[in-house]
Amino acid sequence: MPVWTFALFASCGSVASKSDNARAELDALEDAGFVVGEGRFTFSDMSGCCDADARCFGNNPVTPYGTVAIPPSPGRDAEPALDVVRHWGPVEGGLSRTYRLRHDEALVTFGSMPPRARYFSLQSYLGERVPQERPVLGSLGPALNHLVMESERGEPAWGKPVAFVTSMDASVEADVRAALIEAGWSSRQIHADRITAAAVRPGLDEPADSFFVAVRLAIFDDPAAGAAYEADPPLRVLRVTPEAPREWAEPWPWPALPARGSGEPEPEALLEARNEVVQAITATLGERPRLAVPSFAYWAETLECIDNGYCAGDVRDRFTSNSPLFTLGLDEAVISVGVNHERLGKASYSSATVQTEAEGRGMVSLTSDEMVGTARQWLPDNPVADDLFVWTVARDCDGWPEPCTELGTACPELPLAARANVLFRAYLEPSTGAAPIASELVKEVAIKVGAAPE
Repeated sequence: MPVWTFALFASCGSVASKSDNARAELDALEDAGFVVGEGRFTFSDMSGCCDADARCFGNNPVTPYGTVAIPPSPGRDAEPALDVVRHWGPVEGGLSRTYRLRHDEALVTFGSMPPRARYFSLQSYLGERVPQERPVLGSLGPALNHLVMESERGEPAWGKPVAFVTSMDASVEADVRAALIEAGWSSRQIHADRITAAAVRPGLDEPADSFFVAVRLAIFDDPAAGAAYEADPPLRVLRVTPEAPREWAEPWPWPALPARGSGEPEPEALLEARNEVVQAITATLGERPRLAVPSFAYWAETLECIDNGYCAGDVRDRFTSNSPLFTLGLDEAVISVGVNHERLGKASYSSATVQTEAEGRGMVSLTSDEMVGTARQWLPDNPVADDLFVWTVARDCDGWPEPCTELGTACPELPLAARANVLFRAYLEPSTGAAPIASELVKEVAIKVGAAPE
């Protein structure tokens, strides 16, 4: 029987903002009665994912996560040792990507949006909760994605000035917003990352929760421009603390979440075509042992999953399904067959990623822009062929269906004894502003192919 499992920048350089050195923002916040500490915005390099105790939470290797790294709250020497994302890569200068927050503190991340891409979101997460043995990894509200930002602005935000305010209390956000506007920002350029107060335990000491921010950014229209942005992200990060502690004034309430499901399922013809591809592939495998199994869906309900103790890096925009677990021998392969959900309008982008069971370490991925044409050889006369994809992973791609990605036998690739699975993602159905639902998608199929008989 198959075994099943489930599965979530570090270069810092010069930054740009509305002013060359962010002096206007700092002065305005200080004039408003805040103590301001400067942090950094970083992209993960996952350089710690081969450590013995690594937890990389199903990282997508082609879309590195962005995080903020901030200094301790004023008067404290360092953040507690709660770095949930420590294996994502180093952060220098006494900053931490996992932190505790008072209810009256805020984070301000500001500068320039990335160049146009398929997907962007910024989201605060509950990292660890004492005394639980594993991180919660729970999102703390609806996703702040590029469609939400476009709605708030009245135009796309790509490449334009942007400021994000993370807070637990509406009165704190209001004061920070007013300071940014005083510094020259337009109200339409400022977006809110609101932490649902009833879901968290704020404070600077145990048993307070720890938090982190995750930015997801996928598939640039101009890959070179996107790479330049990730290499030198033009964003600044501030920790903002009132000079005198404040009482709770207007805690952010439980939010309304966008409904999932458009009522428009992927056509039955795609399920039939997927089955034709599976049959055509298995017919070429001869006497090799093989198992073709549909993926199974995984969904953690935003905010509600926190009470269950584990949210698996949920975000309201993302649907995932998973292949069975497998090991990969020297003469074996895993062939994935599925629908390109982006082409069907069910996702802003989709992908397939091979990840390890033990560390949740993503190794290789195929994204929806790369899927087009991969199934055509199996359905040469079928008009929906380009709406499907085929992807093989093997130790040696010679003789296996293309496209094929080779995996070595040492970390950061896949050791021979390590178990892995293929994680299929579908992000942000444009018509709903949320993740698609399982009942409206055609499932992917993973074909595990064993070694040829002696």
